[in-house]
Amino acid sequence: MKEAKNLVQKYIDAFDSKVRQVDVEPSLIPAIIGKGGANINALRKECKGADVDVDKDTGVIKIFSDDDETKEVIVKAIEKIVAENQTTFVEVEKNVIGAIFGEVGKEMRNSIIDGMGVNIGIDPSDSKINLRGTVEKITEAAKVLEEFIADNFTSEFDVSPDDEALLFHGGSDSLLNRIEADHDVKANFRKQRHVLAIRGREENVNTAVEAVSKFFNGGDGFGVEKLKVPEGVLGIVIGKGGSNISKLEKDYEGINIHVHRNSNYLSIRGPVEKVNECRVDIITLMATSRVTELVPLSPGQHEILAQPDIMKKITNDINVNVTLSDASLKIRGVSTDVADTKAILMEHLTGEYEASIILEPSQFSKVSAAVRDPSHFERIRKATNASIRMDSTESAIIISGKRSSVKKAKTFLTGVLDFLLPSQFAKLKVPKPLVKSMNDPAAIAKISADSGSTVSFDRDLHCFQVQSSKPESVFQATEMLKARLSECEKLVVVVRLDASDLWLLPKIIGKGGETVKELQEESGCKFDISKEELLVAISGESEDAVSTAKASLDKIIEQARKECVFVNIPDSAMSAFIGKGGTNIRQLAEDHDVDIERLRKEPSCIRIQGDEASVEGAHVAVIAWLNDWEASHVGKTVELEEAFIPAILGKQGSTVSTIQRATRCKIDIDRRGLTLTVRGGDESNREEALNKVNEIIDEEKKKILEREAEILENKKKKNVLNESTEAPDSDSNGHSQPEFASRPVGLTIGESKVIKPNNTKNQFASRPVGLTIGESKVIKPNNSKNPTKKKDKITGDNKPSNKSSTAAQNLFNLLVSDPRQNQPTEVLTKGSEDGTCDSSTSSTTGVSAITEINEDNVNDIHLGGHYKSSSGFSVRV
Repeated sequence: MKEAKNLVQKYIDAFDSKVRQVDVEPSLIPAIIGKGGANINALRKECKGADVDVDKDTGVIKIFSDDDETKEVIVKAIEKIVAENQTTFVEVEKNVIGAIFGEVGKEMRNSIIDGMGVNIGIDPSDSKINLRGTVEKITEAAKVLEEFIADNFTSEFDVSPDDEALLFHGGSDSLLNRIEADHDVKANFRKQRHVLAIRGREENVNTAVEAVSKFFNGGDGFGVEKLKVPEGVLGIVIGKGGSNISKLEKDYEGINIHVHRNSNYLSIRGPVEKVNECRVDIITLMATSRVTELVPLSPGQHEILAQPDIMKKITNDINVNVTLSDASLKIRGVSTDVADTKAILMEHLTGEYEASIILEPSQFSKVSAAVRDPSHFERIRKATNASIRMDSTESAIIISGKRSSVKKAKTFLTGVLDFLLPSQFAKLKVPKPLVKSMNDPAAIAKISADSGSTVSFDRDLHCFQVQSSKPESVFQATEMLKARLSECEKLVVVVRLDASDLWLLPKIIGKGGETVKELQEESGCKFDISKEELLVAISGESEDAVSTAKASLDKIIEQARKECVFVNIPDSAMSAFIGKGGTNIRQLAEDHDVDIERLRKEPSCIRIQGDEASVEGAHVAVIAWLNDWEASHVGKTVELEEAFIPAILGKQGSTVSTIQRATRCKIDIDRRGLTLTVRGGDESNREEALNKVNEIIDEEKKKILEREAEILENKKKKNVLNESTEAPDSDSNGHSQPEFASRPVGLTIGESKVIKPNNTKNQFASRPVGLTIGESKVIKPNNSKNPTKKKDKITGDNKPSNKSSTAAQNLFNLLVSDPRQNQPTEVLTKGSEDGTCDSSTSSTTGVSAITEINEDNVNDIHLGGHYKSSSGFSVRV
């Protein structure tokens, strides 16, 4: 066996001595083999009897031949191929590759391939150009390639589709030609990708890109402004054959105005000062130009609009002219008024009202990203029954549905915008009486132009909305609006009534409006009465005239208060006061020749009406009766906050009833005076009842603290998010910009001009009559000098913090509340002057019935308190 192995090894050694091995780079193997094996086959054919084995993976080549000379020939042939296929690479930016292998690089490639015999190719990484040839030639080729790359450095600039035409505008003097001539570069617009490719020496390309950026975005004394033009006004702004545009470009030297073909935007470019001046002119032109819109009508729609007072209702408080014909309705006015009128018109015709909130493109993108999850809008839809969608062509949020639903949805959305666009969105509330004087198109256009913000009036919410991607512009516009509001207030006095003073409005209006007409004729001023906002606005041509009219109104209110007095009767005393079958109250009314009514909404309050002397006598008699009753009904009265009353009462009064049964006491709650009185039982019973009430209040305080903590936590998260995405907004001095929407400015029209009626005389509703502080105090009816009595006070010391923004609080309310609760109501007047009657509890002279007043509370529709979703609302920024 050993001899056999030795023999085999001998043959192997003999064979190995005939093998020549050559190691090369695996990347060179394809060149050695040749196309289709041409090189390796040629070697085998030339050197007959020899065999060449190639390992492509390792680069090992083995040559088998009995003849050493043959093997040497093959080795030299391989070495030649290797020498001619040395490689190197040149790093390159991806955007230059096209130039190298395109038409631009054809001459360079030919010099390398044909002139030097060097192969050129691209690395799979797209970051290198590979060169293959002799060391000498690839070194030379690399220098040529590097020089080409240096001469063809390429940078790309994104161009929006709306701005593409500007590249070619001007023919031989176009932006493209100017860039090439001024900076010694080549510029090529790649339409499919919407990019401008600039090619040349790197330093030249960089300066060219800066020039292009300056042209499109502004900077270094060059201004760029984009304005959205209402569709109906676009033709007016352009002018016949572009005459207006040409005139503006002539008036403002160096200005270029471009109207975008696919949208209602126009851009102004040129020196910053000239751009701003031109912008003011265009905005003023847009705001003040009167446009005409023709709305086609079907016969049925014409019949609807032809009904009496329909057109007056549609155009109420809107400064437009409308002309109704058989087949159409023509609306003429400024563009914003025409749009508002058309929306109201379509509501009457179709039952659907549509409104929009228009944003700047950058703002629209941010909001779109945040509400990409459809559930966000879905919660508002469920809470308001309004349809909401994003319109990218108009950069707007479109809301549609019943008008009341659209108003609610708008309120929610403005809160969301304030949250998503901090310091970029502000609101300025304007009372109805000031709307006409405030909303002057030319004045608002000037504010918008001077501040650089978009300023618009929202008739649905009675507020001005200010928006801009620049917080400093929003701040400036808001301050200018406040200043204008202050000027308008000088010729307007607003008398604001409390909800409990609703009964005064019919007195001021008079039967058939006689009283208010007489006031207007005597003073020469206009009286606007808003039942929804519970206010009377007096406007005139001079401050003296307004002051005189105000004095006349004060006299009417003062006299009305003398002829109408409210008295609070404890619930536990009401049955005794009315008497069996209403005998006591009827007798009291007949004795003093007055009407005595129990309020339906406030069962513990009565109203006494009649002439001044009779009302005074009846009031004294009622107070005397109360003093007698309280002398025999020991009680203790404490103050409490309105927020705790629902919890104390419980559902349908269940909680307070439980306390009364447990303590054998009677608990009376006065909603007007915000007091709670415990009567009956002994001292320990009353203390026990008050302790139980305090326990309920403590529990409510705990809930408030928990809610406050969650609000603050949400605010912290919001602040962290803002800090991570952008720097804090600040003015030029580094001070933080205020949150303008956190307090609706204008709800109170200046401290000196918002006037409440004089209540110091014969105003008994401001203080509950007949409620005691200690044990069995007797109250004397002193009309004007009723001393203030010290009461124990039950308060919620831990109120929700006001430090968190309104937007955060509003969104939190939307998170935690039920949309079916706290729905806003409208002020209604039913029956005669004051309301409907309930014959079971009252008496009037000559009539055996007593009226219960239906005084609905008036709640302003505002975000956070009313329309809510229990399912939660989240916003991703």
